[in-house]
Amino acid sequence: MWCVQIPGGHLDKVSHTRRRAVGRCRLLFGAAALLFWVVGSFSGTVLAAPLDEFLTAQRGYPPMHGEFEVSLDMMNGTIDFADIRGGNATYAGTNVGDYKGAHISGGIALTHRLWIDGSLWNRVLQTPQESMDIFSWHAGIQYQMTVNLGYLPALAVRFSGWGNSAKDARKGTSSSLGNVPVNEVDVKSPDDKQMQLDLIGTWNISEKDTVSLFVGGGTSDVNFKELFASMGKGCQYRVGSPSRYELTGELVSGDPGECQVLSFDLNSPTPKYPGPDMFRIRYQASYYHIGGMYQWFNDAWRVRLGTRYERISRDGVDDDLRDAGLPSFDSSLTATGEVGYKVYKSYALFLRAQVMNHQLLGEIPFSYNRFTSSKFDQQYGLVNFGIQGGF
Repeated sequence: MWCVQIPGGHLDKVSHTRRRAVGRCRLLFGAAALLFWVVGSFSGTVLAAPLDEFLTAQRGYPPMHGEFEVSLDMMNGTIDFADIRGGNATYAGTNVGDYKGAHISGGIALTHRLWIDGSLWNRVLQTPQESMDIFSWHAGIQYQMTVNLGYLPALAVRFSGWGNSAKDARKGTSSSLGNVPVNEVDVKSPDDKQMQLDLIGTWNISEKDTVSLFVGGGTSDVNFKELFASMGKGCQYRVGSPSRYELTGELVSGDPGECQVLSFDLNSPTPKYPGPDMFRIRYQASYYHIGGMYQWFNDAWRVRLGTRYERISRDGVDDDLRDAGLPSFDSSLTATGEVGYKVYKSYALFLRAQVMNHQLLGEIPFSYNRFTSSKFDQQYGLVNFGIQGGF
């Protein structure tokens, strides 16, 4: 087996080597029909934890055994030889953003059916104008309710929590707060927290390959501590907006002689200012997602191909963007492929590539707001390389 037991391998497995070809076709077409039916049923939008497209109902480990992964994660001009981030003459490649980081993840079977896992991520997103250092976390618990018997899949229910945080998030180009022009916006301590529930089904197509489908959803809470705006020559103000009719500011850095304005309190008879949520940088959301994975493995190799469709319903955020004539995005599609090769006993090297039609949309919710929504128009990709192991 791959590693100790192939991650996502067979629990109480049933051999299907004698299944007729027509039976396999019916299974695959039935799975596809279920997938499209559920997609068509959703009217909301979606977020998803990192690598949810590889969800499986069958973890395949005996009690107190499990797996781990250590990986380097990246995207830059050298890796993007296929020009995934292209497509726009003025906003492409490094302008969309380079990515460098690493993560560690792992899971363990507490019983034959009960599984827990978690991961920690460090991500650095960098463009010519700004850089953001993000810490991400994820934890989940999963219970396998049934085993795969014929056309009936192995079913598992999964509950997880995940989130992201950063010291600050800057927009280093000109913008405005209502009708007040600013040179730079700096959001302090942005973070997001999600709670998620998934139902997963897995079929053993043969003794060497499986198909999994999942559907799930959850809630999201996006928050921040303070907002600063730079105006003029190095004049930075702590900005507040008690209501949509008022904007306040207090100088926190810069030469008072050069800045001249030490504080301000602007009022308007019409609701043109950000309000307490600062143009909905602070918001709640609900989400749904659906996807699936195909996995093939033997004693030395493993291949996984997964996809995930997402829709996200942010409370008032996208309505406000459209009213202001700004671009908004509430759905995304992610495709991920991975190849692993066992190099020694229970250890394997892997290479993974991920392509998204909207840059990290839904994976780092706090990065999406009035000041940044235009950036999510571009495709994006990530490459992961590292080691996986079983114990």
